[in-house]
Amino acid sequence: MSWSSIDDWRCQVDTATAKANTRYPPRKGSRKHELITPPISTTSKKRKITDNEQVLKSQPEWDDVSTISGRSSPVKQLANLADKCSIKTLPMLNKGKNNFPDFLEKLLGPLERRVIKARDLFLESDVQTLRAYTSRNPGTAREFANCIDDDLVYSNPSLDQVHHYEPFLHPDFVYELLEAAEMCEREVRDEATWNLEVHFPLMVKALKGLRRPGDDCYVKIIPCTTAVILPQFQVPTAAAHKVDFAITFQPTDPSSQTQKNIDSWRPYMPGGSINHTDYGGLKERLIAISVETKRTNDDYEKAKLQLIVWQAAQWKKFKTMHFQPEITLGIIIQGHDWYFLPSTRADHDATQVTWCKQKIGGTNNAFEVYSLVWALRYLIGWAIDSQWENFKQVMSDFKLFNNALCRDGDQFTEDNWSRSPG
Repeated sequence: MSWSSIDDWRCQVDTATAKANTRYPPRKGSRKHELITPPISTTSKKRKITDNEQVLKSQPEWDDVSTISGRSSPVKQLANLADKCSIKTLPMLNKGKNNFPDFLEKLLGPLERRVIKARDLFLESDVQTLRAYTSRNPGTAREFANCIDDDLVYSNPSLDQVHHYEPFLHPDFVYELLEAAEMCEREVRDEATWNLEVHFPLMVKALKGLRRPGDDCYVKIIPCTTAVILPQFQVPTAAAHKVDFAITFQPTDPSSQTQKNIDSWRPYMPGGSINHTDYGGLKERLIAISVETKRTNDDYEKAKLQLIVWQAAQWKKFKTMHFQPEITLGIIIQGHDWYFLPSTRADHDATQVTWCKQKIGGTNNAFEVYSLVWALRYLIGWAIDSQWENFKQVMSDFKLFNNALCRDGDQFTEDNWSRSPG
C-alpha cells in the first residue's frame, strides 16, 4: 500500500480510526487517557509532622526541632542529630583526653587487656582442654593455634572474676560456629541468616542463664527486629530506627519485690513498658545491651545511626524515670566483627555521646570467639553491678507514691514524680 502524499496518508488513518470507533465504541463512563494533574491534598505531610510535634511537646531538649528526615544519608542524619539534638559521636581515640569520662576508661581497661593485648583470656584448665581437643582432632589445630599460648593464661583469678570464664565454651561448638560464619560469608547470606546461624546462637551460648553467686536477675537475649520506639521517646530529627537484639535482665524470682514493683508500675508507663518500646518481649525486661547487626561490608554508618537513635530514646526513657546510669551499652556486628559502642550522658550536660568503636572479638577464628565471649560476660557483669542495682532502687522508690496514680488512664510522667510525697 502506498500514498501519493502525506495528506492522503492522514485521510486513510482518520478513516480507519472512525471505522474502529464504530465497531468498538468506548464504554460508558470510561475515563479519557490524558495527563491528569492530581488535586493538591489538603492534608500535607506537614500535618503529620505537626501531630508528631504535639506528642513531643513535653520533651524539653528536642522541642525546637520540627523536621523528621529519613531520606537523607546516614552521615547527614548523624550530622543533623549533632547540630539540632546534641547527640554526638566521638572516636575511642579520645581516650586519655579531658573529655573522655573516667568511668568509661575504667570500664574499657579489662577489655583492652584481654581483647587487644591478649592477656589473661583463659584459665589454665581451659588451655589444657583446648590442647587435648586439638590433639584428638588434628584438623582443628590451625583454628585453635592462637588459643594455647601460655601468655593467655590467667593463673590466679579472684572469685568475682571466675564468672567471666565459666562455663567454658566447648571447642566443638566454637568449631561449628566458625564453619557457619564462614558459610555465611562465602555464600553471601543475608542478615537474617547471619543472625540465625551465627549471632544469636553465640550470644545464647555465652550468656543464657549466666548468674554469679548473689545475682538476683536472669539474662535473656530477645530478638527484636520489629520493636518500635514509642512516640514519647522518638528523636524528631530522625526516622524511627530499630535494632536486632536486646540483651535483657529480669528478676530470677517472680515473687520478688523487684518483680512486684515492675508489675505495679508498668500499667502507668507509656506502652505499659519499663523500656522505650512496647514490644512484647521488652515490656518487663530491662534492656542492658542493644545489638544492631549488618552483613560483612554493609553500611556501618547506617548501623551506627540506628543504634544511636535507639540509645537516645533509651536515655529519654531513663530521664522520665529519674534513672541516670553512667553508660548505656551498645554493640554493632558487621559480619564476623563485633564492636562495642558505649553511650554516655553527663548529669550537668544534655549532650549524648556515643563512643566509636572498640572491637571486642568476632568469628574469624577461635581466639576471636573466646575473646568475644569473655567481653560479653564482662559487660553483663558490669551492667548487673551498676545498671541493674540502680534500676532496682528506682523501682523501689516508685512505690512511695503508688496511691497517687489511681485514676484510669493515668500514666507516669516527670510531673507525677515532682508531685510525689517525700
